[in-house]
Amino acid sequence: MAAWSVTPWRNGRRKPILRWIGIGCLSLWALLFVTQVLTSELVPRIKVRWRAALTASDRATLERRFMLDAVGQVSSSTWEYTLLDTSRSNITGLVLHPSVEDTDDIDRGRLEISGNATPSDREAWLIHRTPIGRHPVIVDFLPGICLLTGVAGLSASLRCDDKDRGNCRAS
Repeated sequence: MAAWSVTPWRNGRRKPILRWIGIGCLSLWALLFVTQVLTSELVPRIKVRWRAALTASDRATLERRFMLDAVGQVSSSTWEYTLLDTSRSNITGLVLHPSVEDTDDIDRGRLEISGNATPSDREAWLIHRTPIGRHPVIVDFLPGICLLTGVAGLSASLRCDDKDRGNCRAS
């Protein structure tokens, strides 16, 4: 038998490894799901007037940094956004940033969303306030990847036949 063959999977070790991978991924999916359900909230729409000299790429970088999801351009230097991270630190950073000339629907004195801000149809949850939440692809696909990997791991471990020789069948 070749050295590269099924040696790591001998003696029934494949079944527990796949089962633990499946259980771990499904547990992470369940944790993400419960966290999303418990911490979801509708987030507000705000307007930001950028300084005129700001380039489009610099604006895009600041939009990612402050979790601003563009709704549309209101005027040459003013944009309307959905603010996904409504934490005080994010609002403070946005309001005090030198590239921001003005904001609408943010109480600049108290550094919080004003009471008359228009709610958006978007929801944000706890992950949007973490560094990983600044990457929309990860936020959108992480729960699905965990669920699929968990189901695949558990179903593969159930296909293992360790009664005869302790090895898994290829199916």
